[in-house]
Amino acid sequence: MTGMRLGEATALTWKDIDFENKNLRVNKKLYYKNAKTYEFVEPKIASSIRIIELDDDTITFLKTWKERQDSLEGMLFVLTYNGTPTQKYTIRHIMRRHATIAGVHMIRIHGLRHSHACLYHSEKMHFESRRD
Repeated sequence: MTGMRLGEATALTWKDIDFENKNLRVNKKLYYKNAKTYEFVEPKIASSIRIIELDDDTITFLKTWKERQDSLEGMLFVLTYNGTPTQKYTIRHIMRRHATIAGVHMIRIHGLRHSHACLYHSEKMHFESRRD
């Protein structure tokens, strides 16, 4: 989990991933005018432009995914399987399907952002209490 908004995640391109420094740059979001027409727009607020650190497992996964995409042509977006950015409803469908398979209640995609904030806050509090 990164705390990214869905529009920020779907706008990620491989240029935004820094494998060497293990981070990604959030500097745009994807706006769909209709089902086939999209454009990059600035994030909601200036503080949304940020660098997100990535753990080793995520870096390994992204490297593997990039290798797979490199074997195809025209794979600009990180979240794509056909060269175009993945649409919101596709991600919702995937989450719903996996929640059903796992036998758990499906949460909204934005709920992952809230989960990240809670975990981050909890870890920060734990770290600060150990530091005292």
